[in-house]
Amino acid sequence: KNVGTYGGLHLFSPDEKQFAYYKFASPALDRDLPGDALGITVVDIGTGRETLVTDNAQDGQPVAFSADGKKLYYNSASTSVYSLWVVDLASRDVKQLTKEALDPSINKNPLISSNGKTMVSSSEEGIGMLTFDDKGEVSSAKLIPKGTDARWLKKDEIITYRAQGKGGTYWEFISVN
Repeated sequence: KNVGTYGGLHLFSPDEKQFAYYKFASPALDRDLPGDALGITVVDIGTGRETLVTDNAQDGQPVAFSADGKKLYYNSASTSVYSLWVVDLASRDVKQLTKEALDPSINKNPLISSNGKTMVSSSEEGIGMLTFDDKGEVSSAKLIPKGTDARWLKKDEIITYRAQGKGGTYWEFISVN
């Protein structure tokens, strides 16, 4: 089934039955102008039904669905700091997860541990690693400068990433535990 969208930054759910994207007000406005955006929309691929899950034009890039597909992480500039937020897709409750400019930014398709307590992403700044407590609050934020290409070496235990040093490129490891 063809589903038309006005916007960009499409992100598929883990079961590939829905996708999220940054929605623009109309096809004529299909460009990256903040005043033209509506927020983040989730589309059911089977039915084509669209649901606007955030209604703030400053809510930008969808980053990741939770492993169970019930929450959507996204970046937003709705406060003075571009930060990571999460929306519960059933209740539409939103929560700001990072609040300081020094928090590492999280880009599209980060690594998320099975228990949802660790999120790792590569960005221009390096590798950003967020750890969440039992309430879903960020308990620690770590930035590893000059790291790229993060991936699981052993799921939920060890992350490997490419680092740059005087001798060239090499692989480093981070224990998630």
